[in-house]
Amino acid sequence: MAEIMRRHLILPLTISALMLLWTACSSDSGHPFTIESDRVRQGDYLAKALSTTALESNYPVTSNTIRQPILYKLSINGQDNEAGFGQNHYLNIPPGITQFYAPTIHFGQTDFVPKFIEPPINDNIEVHFRVDFRSVLKVWANTGVFISTTGDSIKQTDFTGLFLAGGTPPLTWLWDQTKLPESMRFQDEDGDSIYTLAVQFSAGESKPVTRRWELTQNLPGLPRFHSPSAPILEALYNLALEEAQLDIRSDSTFMAGKEW
Repeated sequence: MAEIMRRHLILPLTISALMLLWTACSSDSGHPFTIESDRVRQGDYLAKALSTTALESNYPVTSNTIRQPILYKLSINGQDNEAGFGQNHYLNIPPGITQFYAPTIHFGQTDFVPKFIEPPINDNIEVHFRVDFRSVLKVWANTGVFISTTGDSIKQTDFTGLFLAGGTPPLTWLWDQTKLPESMRFQDEDGDSIYTLAVQFSAGESKPVTRRWELTQNLPGLPRFHSPSAPILEALYNLALEEAQLDIRSDSTFMAGKEW
């Protein structure tokens, strides 16, 4: 049964990944791209299928801007325990500054998607995050157990740290990480229960970097796709299929975060 479910799940996941890969080249509408049977070209960037099991690309690894709003969540002990799925904090940073102090927030505070979004940031910027953690500490002092809005019961004796998670690099969603990054740990240096953390966001550079992928996984028993007239489609399909295969844990579940 587990094997049947695995095969049925891999196909839609693979198709979804294939569509994302295929449309990713159009993310920058200011630079038109052309699609041929074995390649995609966009200005100085080129992605091509060397075969149906190998791809080569010089598309940049990182963007040269920081997209807004910056999405983030607070995390006790590196777990997704501040708010429900899709309930994030949003940070809109005005243009033309290199250092920004975010408004102080409380753990579990509800934020709304901003109606106005500032343009992408073109330069590196240091953001100072501040969290008023007194409400959590007060509950711990009184009962020893804090119950978050996600229903997680967190004991004071189990507290190892307050962390910052998010979807804007260098922030990452921490939930599946076995070793938490110390660079994302808040500190209460003056003991006032206001935890602080400074994070450097980099705009990066869009320099071409040649990268190559070759199929390394055996894909027996999985749906096959053939496209002789457009080998890049078949190569992308095989890449997506391999990525889905690599996301399977030893217990046959998908390594895709607890919200799955």
